[in-house]
Amino acid sequence: MRSDRAGLEDKEAIAYIRQMLGELHQVARQEGADMLC
Repeated sequence: MRSDRAGLEDKEAIAYIRQMLGELHQVARQEGADMLC
């Protein structure tokens, strides 16, 4: 069974990935680039 700590680490990793994708989206929009996702 997974610990609460492991679940928290998963949520933090997902939040980090979402933040990075958001930043990539902003840069792509500013540069007029098409996104693949």
